[in-house]
Amino acid sequence: MLPADKETLKKYLDIFLFTDAAVIASPEDDWLRMIRSGISEDGVLWYYFQNGSGDEMQIFFSQAGIAVKGFDHENELNQFAAEPPNDTFFPRLYHGVPEELLHLFTEDELETATFFLWKQNHESDWHQNEFPGNDGGKAYLLDYIPQSAEDFLEWARDYYHTAIDADIIQNLYTSGAFTRDAALKLNPDCNPEAVLAELH
Repeated sequence: MLPADKETLKKYLDIFLFTDAAVIASPEDDWLRMIRSGISEDGVLWYYFQNGSGDEMQIFFSQAGIAVKGFDHENELNQFAAEPPNDTFFPRLYHGVPEELLHLFTEDELETATFFLWKQNHESDWHQNEFPGNDGGKAYLLDYIPQSAEDFLEWARDYYHTAIDADIIQNLYTSGAFTRDAALKLNPDCNPEAVLAELH
C-alpha cells in the first residue's frame, strides 16, 4: 500500500521523476519516459505513469486530498474489454469518493480505470472500493512507486539497461537531495537544469 504521509509519497514519486528525466535525457528516447508531472491551472499537482503497454496511473495532490486512479488494460475489470460492460462497475468503484476528488478527472479518465484509491488530507488511511478476488491491477501498478532504494535500483537497472549509481539513489531516499550534481552522476549527458525543472 502507499504511504499515508503526503510528503513521503511525493518524495517517492519525485525520485522516480528525477531519475527518469536524468537517465532518459535524449529527445529521441523521450517516448521511453515512464512518469511525467505538472501543475494544473487551478494549482493541483499531478503525476502520470504510462508503461507503453496500455497501462497507466494518475495521481493528484489537491487541497482536498490525494486521488490515485489506475488502469490495467489486461485486467478483467477493464470495462472497454468487457462483453457486455458491467453497468454497476463505475458506480461501485467511485462510491463514497468526495466530489472534489472525482472532479480532478475528466469523464473519459474516470472511465479508464480498474482501481481507485483516495485519501482526504485530514485522514490517515487510504480508501478503496475493492472487488473480491481482483485488485484491479493495484499491486502491479503501485509497484511502479518503489518505497526503498533497493527496490527502485532493482527495477531501474532492468528498465534502463544501464548502470545506476546506487549511492545517489540511496541518498535520494534518505535525504531527498535533488541536486544538479546528482542528476549529472545519473547521466553526464543530461541537462541538469531541465531535470530539476521537472520537480514541483
